[in-house]
Amino acid sequence: MKAVIQANRNGFFYALDRTTGKVLLSKAYTRITWADGIDSDGRPVPIAGQEPTEEGNRTCPGMGGGHNWQATAYSPLTGLYYFTSTERCMLFYKTKQSSKKASGIRAAPLVAMSLETGASTPSIRRPANSRGTSKR
Repeated sequence: MKAVIQANRNGFFYALDRTTGKVLLSKAYTRITWADGIDSDGRPVPIAGQEPTEEGNRTCPGMGGGHNWQATAYSPLTGLYYFTSTERCMLFYKTKQSSKKASGIRAAPLVAMSLETGASTPSIRRPANSRGTSKR
């Protein structure tokens, strides 16, 4: 099968048919508090009441996303797609606010997902620095 795979910033893993664009698989790979899942067209299904508010609404994943620019890899030997994941929630505001220190889990786990089922293996937990990335 010709497919495109991506661990999206929004916290969902996608496998798409690369010739038709049809969603073959979509599954959350990190904590998500803003959507219930993905509809048949591949669009997230928002959870009511999770929109930014003037008081701030805690949402996961945070602004950096569940996965961002870091490299990913697929192993034909294991059949797994490997990528880093940031487990961080943030407050989102409806009105303009000055920057505030983020709070939440600071970890940079390594995730491995099956392309056939979307099942993930237990994450390898790594300590993270203040940006949520691994310490070197």
